[in-house]
Amino acid sequence: MAIVGRAGVLAVQSTQILTALAEMPTASYLKRMGMLASGQLGLKAAWDSPYIQRRLKEMPPVVRQLMEGLNSGSPTRIKYAVQMLGRSISGADALFTAGTYAIVYDYRLTKLMEGGVGLAQAERMAREEAERITDRLAQPMRAGARSMMELRMSGNPAFRMAWNFASEARKNLGVVLYAMARRGGAQAGRTVMAMWVLQSLMANLIRAAWRDARDDEDDDLFDEKNWSAKRLALAVLTEPLAGVPVVGDLVESAVYRGAGEHQFSGGLLELGRAVSAVKRIPATLAGEQEGAEVLRDMEAILMGMGLFSTNLAAAASLSHIARDLFGVGENVSEAGK
Repeated sequence: MAIVGRAGVLAVQSTQILTALAEMPTASYLKRMGMLASGQLGLKAAWDSPYIQRRLKEMPPVVRQLMEGLNSGSPTRIKYAVQMLGRSISGADALFTAGTYAIVYDYRLTKLMEGGVGLAQAERMAREEAERITDRLAQPMRAGARSMMELRMSGNPAFRMAWNFASEARKNLGVVLYAMARRGGAQAGRTVMAMWVLQSLMANLIRAAWRDARDDEDDDLFDEKNWSAKRLALAVLTEPLAGVPVVGDLVESAVYRGAGEHQFSGGLLELGRAVSAVKRIPATLAGEQEGAEVLRDMEAILMGMGLFSTNLAAAASLSHIARDLFGVGENVSEAGK
């Protein structure tokens, strides 16, 4: 319910493409990014590689947990539809990870051949190195890429949910700390820039743009509510804290409160929203609420009820799409006037 059906979640997967900067000089990265954007870097070959296809099937931890939940009980059409939506997250992750793989592979191949390694051997070595490096930079999929604590606590549903939602931030935090401890100078700086600053900045700009596009309360483009520079700076600063389940969220919330800023990301359950929405049902039936408000309340109620039914949880995921499409369509219509 928390992530499936939200277009912003798919868009944020694009930040993965920035991580290759941690493994090469900035000029080398920018050159290959340009080649990738213009179709000259073999993205299709990277996508078709056994490594990326294996990653596509494995799925991110939170998507895998979604599939496990939807497979419980009797199969229904709505569950099947949401499973397809969940796989779109895996597809987006694999696509942008393929971009990272293509950039790293081309860089390592060039360095090996410059070092006098023959083409066939250089291709094999570059492929092995690219897989190893991309595995470290991308969201961990394999059990062997996860910590002992995560594996030991995987039987606890509450712990697994918190841990799975933190997997991307935890990976970024780990890569940054390793670079600062074991790699000095320019490479450590690039790692911090790629894995922390740029990824966080890009992700939060995407989220702000999407909130603005579907905002049903304000017709202004670049509304200060969505584009606060102070809130954006706080988001970039605190993003790695999400890598520490539960404790990180508490510290992050405390930082926002201390700075006097509203934090957009709420708790996963948000039962308060559902209760408030139920209280507004009489007003809705009386026709006192607009379409956007009705959809927002319907989404909140389904999110609350979805905690007790997999079918209602699937319906909540689909309600995200309905609300997003309505909000964006309404804003486009208003802009046209």
